[in-house]
Amino acid sequence: KAGILLYYQMQAYNEALDKAKKENPDLDTADLKAVQALNFEGLPIKEWINNQASDNLRKYLAVQSKFDEYGLSLTDDEVSEVDKNFETYWSYFEEMFTKNGIGKASYEDVMTLTYKSNALFKHFYAKGGIEEYPEEDLENYYKENYARVKYIALNLADSAGSEYDQAKKDEVKKMAEDYIERAKKGEEFDSLIKEYNDYYQALSAENTTDENAELPTEGSEEIVSETTT
Repeated sequence: KAGILLYYQMQAYNEALDKAKKENPDLDTADLKAVQALNFEGLPIKEWINNQASDNLRKYLAVQSKFDEYGLSLTDDEVSEVDKNFETYWSYFEEMFTKNGIGKASYEDVMTLTYKSNALFKHFYAKGGIEEYPEEDLENYYKENYARVKYIALNLADSAGSEYDQAKKDEVKKMAEDYIERAKKGEEFDSLIKEYNDYYQALSAENTTDENAELPTEGSEEIVSETTT
């Protein structure tokens, strides 16, 4: 599907803008000429984007091929989770995706890929897998190299990479500081995440009719390398 390649190109473009803004906070991402003049890893931005998109497309095709080859399938719970997440994000990003040639089916396939990749990993390395890896060894590795963190991430830029104005930044900063203080006072972080996600969902519903409104990032939990800075 051409829409999948277009999705990865758009993803790479946004990644490039994010990198560029971190290197040069004064960069005006709305200035097309300035963006087109950027270079990453010694390559013009257009070439870098196409390389990134092609790499991701190859990974997508490899996972799809192996998933089918081994006759794997997602559980009912996984399918339900994919559907729920897909409908939430599509309702907000539909206009942006369709303007860029990314259809509903293509975006759903991309979202499903993570679950298929996880199923492949389990098929090979989980208990009873083709190349089962001792659970104790995995646990020790994670304990020694990773830490589980919970966080609430708030963006200071819109989905196009354009920074918020100062008033919006101050609003986001105040919200972050409030969560920090409440966490320091011992409030359960899970309840803070739930509070923010409820706010996120309410804002999502409100903003689906406002093309200029920007959705904040959800609260979440992930495992990260302890060497990450």
